[in-house]
Amino acid sequence: MNKDEIQCGFDLKLLLCKAVNNTKSKGSSTCVLLLINQMNKKLYSAYVGDSLYMILRYDSVKNNFSIYHKSFEQQHKFNQPYQLGTNGDYPMNALVESHDINDKDVLVIASDGLWDNIHDETILEHINQHSEHNNGIIENISNLSKSLGELAEKCSLDNSYESPFSKKAKSKGIDYIGGKEDDITIIISQMKDISQRNILNHQAEIML
Repeated sequence: MNKDEIQCGFDLKLLLCKAVNNTKSKGSSTCVLLLINQMNKKLYSAYVGDSLYMILRYDSVKNNFSIYHKSFEQQHKFNQPYQLGTNGDYPMNALVESHDINDKDVLVIASDGLWDNIHDETILEHINQHSEHNNGIIENISNLSKSLGELAEKCSLDNSYESPFSKKAKSKGIDYIGGKEDDITIIISQMKDISQRNILNHQAEIML
């Protein structure tokens, strides 16, 4: 990161600190905070725990998307993510990153109810299915969000499904099979460059 990127990451951490300090309610939560700079076409992030984001990039030659970046979980130990709030972790421990963003990039921001129940390859397949006939433009992101949310819920209730969560459990020596019931929050956005006037094309959110 250059000096400006480091400063932006620090500013996002300060926003998290202010939010935590101003919150009086009991409870704790993971967090993803993203900032898009429309002028330099960069995305800045600060996040805590196992709510994550993924950037998918369109290839005009292959006419499909691929996974460009996925953020990293912060765990104290298996199934115990960092959290902010009551008896939570210090917000300055948030991870910060920066990325160049391109026209048609897709952002998937979600709680662990998505990532623990749907494999990255399946998310990628859904996005390609919703854009394959339109040169990388997703016409109805609301439908895409809804289909991913419904699939995540279905997989979370399947006791015989080899979920991403079950694979992680087995890697830790834990005998577990099936999905993981949890909150499912999904936000999907697609970048659109219109002479730097408006870089966000669509945004949809589904909570189950």
